[in-house]
This record gives sequence, structure tokens and C-alpha cells, in this order.
Amino acid sequence: MKLNFNFQKFLGWGLLIFGLIIIGWSLIFAFNIFTGKKIPPQIFKIKDFETKKFEKISQIKPLKENQKILTISLLKEIFPKKAFAKMLNLLSVSILIFILIFGASQIASLGIKILINKK
Repeated sequence: MKLNFNFQKFLGWGLLIFGLIIIGWSLIFAFNIFTGKKIPPQIFKIKDFETKKFEKISQIKPLKENQKILTISLLKEIFPKKAFAKMLNLLSVSILIFILIFGASQIASLGIKILINKK
């Protein structure tokens, strides 16, 4: 019976420490990425391609085609190249960090529950 008690205590502390280590590592990883010390993992890669040059807006073309030309030209001016891919990569890192912290907190809380119920 004493062996079972020690095993529960060891398991509880192990899960608690493991959960806290994952939370700490996740926070340090996120801090380094968002302060610019590390580059975020390249999950999304958008190829740098040349779009075909659109003709000028004219009255002869249908309105939808002119809107498409205008929209694409405005978006090219607003977003620098590869900015969309960087935003997606930062968003995916944020979601990954959230999942890691949530999972680690569940692991740590399981360890705390085992320590409390070790009777």
C-alpha cells in the first residue's frame, strides 16, 4: 500500500512539473517570436509570383472587370509582398501556443488533483 502512495505522489508531482515546464517553454517561445529574437516557423508560404499586368480601366470593359483590376491594384499597394504570409504564420503560432498552454494547464491540474486525492 505504501508503494501505491509513493507512486501517486511521484506521478502527481511529475505531471505538475511537466505541465509547468510546457507552459514556461511556450511563453518563452512566444515572447522570443513576438519580440523579433526568433523567426516564426514558416507554415504558410506564398510564392512570389508576378501577376499579369492589367490594362488600364476603360469604359469599354464591363464594370466587374474594372472593379477587379482596381481591387487588385489597391491591395498590392496596401499589403507589401509576403505580409499576408507573415500574418498567417504569426496567427498560426499564436493558436499553437494557446493549444500548448491549455493542454499543459490540464496536465498540471491533473497532477494537482492526484496530489490532493492521494489519501
